Amino acid sequence: MSSETSSKESVLLVVERAVATITLNQPPRNTMTLSLLDSFAECLEDVRQDAAIRALVVRSHGRHFCAGAELQGGMPGRREALGGVQGTADQLRAVYKPFLDLLRLPIPTVASVQGGAVGGGLGLAVACDFRIVSPSTQFLAPFSQLGIHPGMGLTHLLPRLIGPSRAMEMLIRGRAVRGEEAVQWGLASVCVEESSLFETATSWAKDLADKAPAVVRWTKQCVHQSVGMDPTLAADREALAQALTFQSNDAAEGLAAFLEKRKPNFTGE
Repeated sequence: MSSETSSKESVLLVVERAVATITLNQPPRNTMTLSLLDSFAECLEDVRQDAAIRALVVRSHGRHFCAGAELQGGMPGRREALGGVQGTADQLRAVYKPFLDLLRLPIPTVASVQGGAVGGGLGLAVACDFRIVSPSTQFLAPFSQLGIHPGMGLTHLLPRLIGPSRAMEMLIRGRAVRGEEAVQWGLASVCVEESSLFETATSWAKDLADKAPAVVRWTKQCVHQSVGMDPTLAADREALAQALTFQSNDAAEGLAAFLEKRKPNFTGE
């Protein structure tokens, strides 16, 4: 068995024969820091360039799969973007791009999801083709509690997975979906004990890698096209909506309430 391991500090890449594994390595929460996103992009490009890789597993070290954006320093973004609403939207596109690029990867992808997949972490999970979960897995989109619009293409991806009504339950009501319920909703493929998560995800990836490579790649592309898979347009609209809502008093209140661990008092301003 051939094996190659590389580290991009906050993200690890392991290649064993035809299966690659990208691991978020900022436990316990694996938040979307700029260093993690840049390292993820590098690892994903390494996978894209390796023609011998036929399937990818995305996982993380720590208690949570990915707790979304790192909000301790304020709203996410990159300082080199232009100012104003459009500049903020550009920043957000740059933040989301490394994870959303999974959708354009021609090989099948399997997410091994433990703990919380929150906000952008939920986006990372649904950008993969398959999700393996445990009873303690929690998918959550708390944007309305923060006073900001959803991002990461979730207004496009979630309705196609679970239907508009359930998607709005998650995106507007902030409803958490856990474990076996995620399977029932179509948000996950299978629910196993947490100790078996990575093993099961790897088994799925190996099975996918054993299929005819050209058929797998073309089938994935055709399935995405048949459901109108163009998440970049949705992500662009979301980025602009997020940039606009960032400027509201409710967004400031939502972030303050999150950091102070209290219920927000929204006024609509």
